[in-house]
Amino acid sequence: MFWKIFLFEVRYRFKRPATYAYFFVLFLFAFVSGIYGNSPASEKVYVNSAYAIGYFMIILSIFETLIASAVMGVPVYRDIEYRTKDYFFTYPITEKSYLLGRFLGSFVILIFISFGYHAGTLLGGPLGVMTGEVEP
Repeated sequence: MFWKIFLFEVRYRFKRPATYAYFFVLFLFAFVSGIYGNSPASEKVYVNSAYAIGYFMIILSIFETLIASAVMGVPVYRDIEYRTKDYFFTYPITEKSYLLGRFLGSFVILIFISFGYHAGTLLGGPLGVMTGEVEP
């Protein structure tokens, strides 16, 4: 029963436009930073250095905390809003499989959303060098 709940949660979140909006926002920040070299690094530190990428990830983690609360809070809110929390426990499922299915389903979606930053860095860094916006 865990897998049914887990897959339901993953399918539900992939149907929501907010999932792709969060992914696109993180992707866009990293992509533009990689192309134009806008980063907290000085002129002596490369835009794609470990320091600059780590610092930018720290800044984005503040926004990712807000995204995480929005994504992880939805399953609980849905159960309270539609009054289905008591209904689920009349089925032969355990509380552990129900809660873990909901949690891990949302967690997988958060990993997908966070991958937006890495995809933007991987595509924006080389593109900035090819366009001549950033020195190689």
